[in-house]
Amino acid sequence: MTHLVLLSENPLNWALLAVLAYIAKSYAQSSQPAKLEAKHPPVLLFKNYTPVDLLPFDGLNKEHDNQGPYANFAGHDASRGLAKHSFDKEMVCDPYGPIDRLEDLNADEWDALREWEQHFATKYLLPHTCALNRLPDELLLQILKHLAVQDLLKLTGICRKWYHLVYEGSLWQTIDSQPFYKTIPGDQLMKMGVAAGPFLKVANFRGCVQLTGYMLRALSDYCHHVEDLNLQDCRGLSTASLARFLSRATRMRSLNLSGLESVKDTTLHIIGQSQPLLTRLNVSWCRNITGRGIQALLDMVAAVLSASTPLPGRGCCRLQVLKMNGCALVNQHTLMTLAIFLPDLQQLSLAACSDRPLHTLWLDKSAASLYTSLHTAFDSLLTHINLSNCTRLSNAALQQLVDYCPAITHLELAGCTYLSDEAYMHLAPRLPALTHLDIEGNVSITNQTVRALANHTVHLQHVCLSNCVLINDEAVLYLVLHGQCRHVLQSLELGFTAITDHCLDTIASVLVDQHQQQKQSLASAFSSSDATLMPPIAFHRPHLTLEVLDCAHVTEAGVRKALAKAAPFLTIKNFYSWRDEQRQLQSSPSEPTPRWHSPTPRPRHHTRSPQNCIIL
Repeated sequence: MTHLVLLSENPLNWALLAVLAYIAKSYAQSSQPAKLEAKHPPVLLFKNYTPVDLLPFDGLNKEHDNQGPYANFAGHDASRGLAKHSFDKEMVCDPYGPIDRLEDLNADEWDALREWEQHFATKYLLPHTCALNRLPDELLLQILKHLAVQDLLKLTGICRKWYHLVYEGSLWQTIDSQPFYKTIPGDQLMKMGVAAGPFLKVANFRGCVQLTGYMLRALSDYCHHVEDLNLQDCRGLSTASLARFLSRATRMRSLNLSGLESVKDTTLHIIGQSQPLLTRLNVSWCRNITGRGIQALLDMVAAVLSASTPLPGRGCCRLQVLKMNGCALVNQHTLMTLAIFLPDLQQLSLAACSDRPLHTLWLDKSAASLYTSLHTAFDSLLTHINLSNCTRLSNAALQQLVDYCPAITHLELAGCTYLSDEAYMHLAPRLPALTHLDIEGNVSITNQTVRALANHTVHLQHVCLSNCVLINDEAVLYLVLHGQCRHVLQSLELGFTAITDHCLDTIASVLVDQHQQQKQSLASAFSSSDATLMPPIAFHRPHLTLEVLDCAHVTEAGVRKALAKAAPFLTIKNFYSWRDEQRQLQSSPSEPTPRWHSPTPRPRHHTRSPQNCIIL
């Protein structure tokens, strides 16, 4: 009664009782099943078994059913039972005896067995049944050699076998990181190098800032047989890691360390000690090296050549290409040693080096031994010289250089503002093999220089006259139309010169006339009766490329007129052609116009078209 009294006196108690009753009713009438945690079904591995392998599945284990119509075959070969459609114990063979070869089956029983086999083959897939996986590893490696590095790395996620195949050392004889150097992680780069190991011959890590000194130290323990190494702009390397790698990889033939602050004079000393097979060395723009480091390298070469007993593993006596652009404190003694002890040197690049030694190198009359050394060592070998931006190089110095190096084919003198017509008029008749000449920015030269080149250089193919402000139509037309090199001339850079539209129009007209004359001369060589035997007409004069950027007197109309006349034989590069390429690129994005873009910005003195192969 007490509870009834409390309920009657307090209405809130009635409300609470109603809520409790509703909750109890909801639980009682709920039909939703309890939620079960999702579980992955057990993974079954299907494979081929022998009769002995099947014995653990004989039905005695509680996990395998030992009842039912197929219980007799649990853990035994069922081939005979499936063929005869019988599951009696008489169909079971002894697992430890010889394998049942089913030689007594008739044709119908064989057909039945094959049907069962097809049924199981379509229901269960056996691992490693792919036709590609059945190939021998040697053949798979030959196939993988044709894949790009990005595709090879994707294959590592297929299975363990493919992982080991991809990281087989014989696949990594060459590592070229250029297509992916901005995106590949440093640890992946090191993993490729470690996998390559002693197989690695060519390693191009240019621009890989993620390559650290620790990684290079690790690679030095594996990659002992590298012959071509490019570490240009790998700014994460240390001097100690470079020294360790170079002292261990002693089979180097080509080494590019340009742009590295970690390269010091001690690094050059180590190169001289440990690289006897080196033929190409590039230490351009390494601002922590000086002429003392070059001298240390050359002193090691001199010690090897002058030693009474052989010094194996020392001295870069086979150097053919040496590039040390921007190297400070290069003195006369260093260059004299270079001339004497590097007799195989063919390409020498001293761009932007110290001006005073280069100015006086060929002027000091007391250095008689230097003249003899240059004449005997470089007379027939030195073919490429780059002295660009050596602003104090004088006419007399260049004349002496030409006299003692007559086999030069590539000569770069861009930015040598002290040179005048006197030097080039002396040069032209004394370099008969000259094919590439860059005199960009020689503001003192006039038409006389161009005329001298036209009269004497028979093999001249590429000429750069950009920023030679005194060159005008007269000189250019004489070179193209009457020069000794007119039949081989391929490229002419005339940016910021005084040429006009008249020059372009005249060149275009002459090219067309030459083509017509050649066509007529070939046609007249055959009689009308033999017209069917006449070979197809080919224009043998090389395609001519003109670059006329920043020429104040060249207009868009003049460029278009010249191209309309001689488009098949003439290419004109200027601001207007660049704008046309941009329009074409916007109108047809699926077929972009190919253009050459340098990965790093360069000053104007080093700008080149794709056809100019002057890399010194």
